[in-house]
Amino acid sequence: MRSTTLLALLLAACGSEPSPSASAPSEPAPAAAPVPAPSAATVLPDVAVITAPTHEAKVPHPVASTPELAAARERLDAVVRAEAVVGDHPWALGHALLAFGPDLALPDGRSAVDATFADYGEEVDVAGKTLVRFPTSRGAVRIQPHAELLLKAFTEIGVPANREVQVAGTTHPVSDLYLHALSRSWTHGDRTGFDSYNDAPWALQAIATWAPGELAWTADGHEMTLDKYTSDVVAKLAADTKFMHDAFAAGAPLQKRKQGIFGYTCGGAHMLQGAMFAVGKGYGSDADKDKISAELAVLFPRLPFEVELVDGLLKQHPEYQVVLIEQRLKFLGHWVETLYKAEAMGLIEPSEAQRAQMELAVDQLVKTVIAIDKLGIYGKLDTVKASNEQTYLDYVGDSAHALRALDLATGQGVVRY
Repeated sequence: MRSTTLLALLLAACGSEPSPSASAPSEPAPAAAPVPAPSAATVLPDVAVITAPTHEAKVPHPVASTPELAAARERLDAVVRAEAVVGDHPWALGHALLAFGPDLALPDGRSAVDATFADYGEEVDVAGKTLVRFPTSRGAVRIQPHAELLLKAFTEIGVPANREVQVAGTTHPVSDLYLHALSRSWTHGDRTGFDSYNDAPWALQAIATWAPGELAWTADGHEMTLDKYTSDVVAKLAADTKFMHDAFAAGAPLQKRKQGIFGYTCGGAHMLQGAMFAVGKGYGSDADKDKISAELAVLFPRLPFEVELVDGLLKQHPEYQVVLIEQRLKFLGHWVETLYKAEAMGLIEPSEAQRAQMELAVDQLVKTVIAIDKLGIYGKLDTVKASNEQTYLDYVGDSAHALRALDLATGQGVVRY
């Protein structure tokens, strides 16, 4: 009975992104009505404050490549290029940009960055300025299910803030998307300008990437600084992982019931990545640094818990193999990506035992990719899509994260901050 309950909870939480409404039309909807502008209390900083990252770091102790790792990377590369580098799926394209960088081109030859803005960007009036935003979706087309997911991708891969793009036939700098992000980014205790804190980390990382030494703005009447935004997200992260810290500290069994951090997208990996990035950039407080260190430390006992949970369910329920092995890919890819990003930024100096565990996780990620391929799943993603679109999307997005993770771990990938 317990394994059945765990399986039901895991299957319910499988989607890394919310799906469009089941009633959404299959064709793009007509142009949306003008987006209501935030209140007049929104005050944005001058565009001149936007700065480029000053550091480009790689991990100090890269994992040595092996024929098995190289084969897994090659397969991931092929899958992401085939499934995500298309012009009609901007959410997937954003993941491909994370994997391949700002020079990625679509099959029609257009720049992936330029095409995303031209095809899916919208103009919106904010505080007397015409800025740029991306909607959550347009009809059945998923654009960015989480606020500023695409901006976070652009900032992470090194797209310049002053790069000019076309939106609704008008030339805009990419910084106009950044300013729009500020206009709706506010936190106040448990409250936030987004649907929930699950939406906050993408915006936090994006804003921190291009922020100057100090940054202040007013979003819909809420006076904000980047230090406050960072501290509020870190506090929420710590609150939603407390049950996990308590269980591991007491040696008590951990249960997964979609509580706390388990209810977040990708098990809270994005929440941690956004928070740790801002702290690594110097925002927040000294207490926030300690909290992020604790969050990174708890990932180590979490690794065997998560992998053993999925592996146990795979043995008991082979009929759910396609979905469950994808969950293995999701967790390991994000785990490796998070810790090697943290190491590149100097947020963690792994002990000998922790480094061995990080290398083990890389090996397990490689074995998971190879197993998916040997099972023929990568070769029949069209069938997976027809059966369960969310599972298909998870395979696409999580393959991109796995590719980014392997590149970071082997020293090919860089972290700009």
